[in-house]
Amino acid sequence: MANIIEKSIAKICIEMVKEDVIDKKEYFIYKYNLQIIAEKTITLVPVIGISILFHRLVEMVAFIISFSALRKYTGGFHCKTFLGCFILSFLTCLSIIPLALILKRHFKIYLVLLVLSALLILWIGSINNQYIDWNETELMQAKKRSRISCLIVLICSLFLSFNVCLRDYSLYVGMGLLQTSFSLMLYRITAKGGTKYETETT
Repeated sequence: MANIIEKSIAKICIEMVKEDVIDKKEYFIYKYNLQIIAEKTITLVPVIGISILFHRLVEMVAFIISFSALRKYTGGFHCKTFLGCFILSFLTCLSIIPLALILKRHFKIYLVLLVLSALLILWIGSINNQYIDWNETELMQAKKRSRISCLIVLICSLFLSFNVCLRDYSLYVGMGLLQTSFSLMLYRITAKGGTKYETETT
């Protein structure tokens, strides 16, 4: 299934190049973005189903909005294949429910992790790579928007945390920060050429 989708997206992008709809240099960028859209769409179905099963639909939607808003501008770790992206995204969303339960019992630790995650995102801003391929101006705009998004998510999570009845929502909103910062760190660790690529494009 994953291979069929990946091959179909590749064929679409090849046809777009042949018809001069996109430049040959843009092939991988369009292929990557189409894969992200397909992966997110397919991932949402089982994730929403599981969140309904555990009575956490609203909370999961809050996490998805928070995480997506941040990842749109920060970049971070990306799998090389569609199947890898799907599995990682699904496991990320699936891990949120038990992780939220654990951190709810240790709320002070959660707040520390939340602030540390926000500081990391504010420090790094955005990570460029061969799939996103931002130019210098686009990268600077992405860094600015990622930092603004980070502050908005942080403020929302902290505001919700003051009300004990709303702490579940605080956890799920803040989890977007935690997962995004983890993705940035994972990229730094695994992508040996990442720093070099960023340097060459900034």
